[in-house]
Amino acid sequence: MPSTEKLPSGRYRGLFVDADGKKQRVPGTFPRKSDAKEAAVDAEAKAKRRAATSDGTLSAGTLFRDWWEQLREDRTFQSDTPEKEASLYRLYLEPKWGGQSLNGIKRLEVKQWVATDLKVRPGMGPAYVRKIFGLFRLIMNAAVDHEILDASPCVRIKLPEVPKRAKPFVTAAEVGEMRGKYSKRGSVYADMMTFGLEVGMRPGELAGLHVTRVDRKRRKIHVVDVYVERAKRIRPIPKDNEFRTVPMTDLACEIYDRRTADRDLKAGCGCEHYDGKSCSSVLLFVNIDGRPATQSGLRRHMQRAGAKVDIDVTGGYELRRGYATRAVEGGADVLLVQRKMGHADLEELAAYVQETEASDAQLLAALGEPRQLKAVGPRGTKRGTKSRNQALPKATGGDATKTS
Repeated sequence: MPSTEKLPSGRYRGLFVDADGKKQRVPGTFPRKSDAKEAAVDAEAKAKRRAATSDGTLSAGTLFRDWWEQLREDRTFQSDTPEKEASLYRLYLEPKWGGQSLNGIKRLEVKQWVATDLKVRPGMGPAYVRKIFGLFRLIMNAAVDHEILDASPCVRIKLPEVPKRAKPFVTAAEVGEMRGKYSKRGSVYADMMTFGLEVGMRPGELAGLHVTRVDRKRRKIHVVDVYVERAKRIRPIPKDNEFRTVPMTDLACEIYDRRTADRDLKAGCGCEHYDGKSCSSVLLFVNIDGRPATQSGLRRHMQRAGAKVDIDVTGGYELRRGYATRAVEGGADVLLVQRKMGHADLEELAAYVQETEASDAQLLAALGEPRQLKAVGPRGTKRGTKSRNQALPKATGGDATKTS
């Protein structure tokens, strides 16, 4: 039975009995007795639901919001996924489904919800609709997995298709133009931008790159760590667990040497690591105050510098697409590029490699019709022209096994 106790400080603590009959305390204290009692009632209900879930006896009449709360607490991440899911739930799922019982949610109602509330419109693109529905489906499928429901109402729901559009990328010439527009304080981001184009790493991987992961002698980077910006922590596992090595160009080596000169490389990164291990290596890219140079910082500085030279950029992934495009256009084996990018298959790589005038010229030459195409800079055309921003068609060369 939920109860309370008054503490010497005058505040109150909530007490409840768990599923095993043991008295437990609600974390924290409360200024009012009623608040402590309410927290105790809620904690006891949660404990009973959790025990019922473990026993396979949780009622199908459990409210959607109560099931989500339990599921949310049980899931663990080393990323900012919880924050993103919480936002989607608060904005789109709680208003519609929060007060409904799990077994009261029917497929036709879900179908109507997708067709009306989640209808594609300005500010609600197909990809965003799929993210919202994906979280809803995860919650309902988890209820099936725990044998709370016999079936999910999320079957045979038609979702909007995400059109395959060309994605922007930056060239070496454009990076060169933008470099000259960075302030002294933003010089770390100028180096981070250039380095990203040379090695093709994800922005979070650049931000989390420790100098101990760089084999300067062999000119290789071991891609392992990721800086999770919202949590301000280091995850020692890259996306999809695809540990990989990437080679360093002369320019990448030059930037590494400059960024490590006159620094104590064993001073530690100053960031908490998800695995709890102590760190004795500095990050390659840090601000003047010693804090990590972040993915959002890179995006802001790229946008500012780009605006000064009339180059419209969105962020660090344009560097990654530029790297892939440059490598394939230069004749690198696509399977090798796929592995170095950490992609699961050639289809994923194809979304990163963009068409340029130089690639068109290469294709025409292979067809026996060489033509002189006017190129701006070392490769490609000016940003915004049609040929420059077209994604390559789906690759058909077969899939390669993801490295780990």
